Order: sequence, then structure tokens, then C-alpha cells
Amino acid sequence: MARIKKNENGTYSATVYVGRDSNGKMLRKYITKNGLKECKTAARELESEVESKSLNNLSMMKMSDYMDTWLEINKPLLAAHYYKRLQVIYRTSL
Repeated sequence: MARIKKNENGTYSATVYVGRDSNGKMLRKYITKNGLKECKTAARELESEVESKSLNNLSMMKMSDYMDTWLEINKPLLAAHYYKRLQVIYRTSL
């Protein structure tokens, strides 16, 4: 459920919970609209995207988390020695 508040300048801001990162930290998206109705609509749309898992969290993802995810997804496509080498490269460079 989004939290909506009225700002001092007359606009409305919604805070929508979108999940947790790999460290357990809560991730939120913020929406600001001129009207209350517009803000509620945008917040509902974002909540439905999160619920249907269609939201892409790359903008909030750390590079190390992205590389871990990429390696796991592509593990079946990579040769074992190449997979291990990539793990070493990414671990030492971060």
C-alpha cells in the first residue's frame, strides 16, 4: 500500500514499497504528481507492476548484485572454467 502525503508546494507524493535488496534493505519508489487523484492512480499502477513482478529494479540494483544475478542466469550457457574465471574477476574488482 502506498503512502501519500501533500507537499508544501501543493503537489502530492506517494511512497511505494517495491521489495528488498540482497542485504534486506527496503527499496522504495517515489512518485510526485500535481493532483491527489493522479498520484493515487500512478501509485496503484506501480503497485500492480510490483505485484505482477514486471517492475525492473535495475535502477536500484548495485553492480555487484547485478553481476551475481547475471552469472547465475547465464551459468548454463557458459563453460565451467569461464564461469569460474568470471566469478574471480568480478569478486576481485568489486
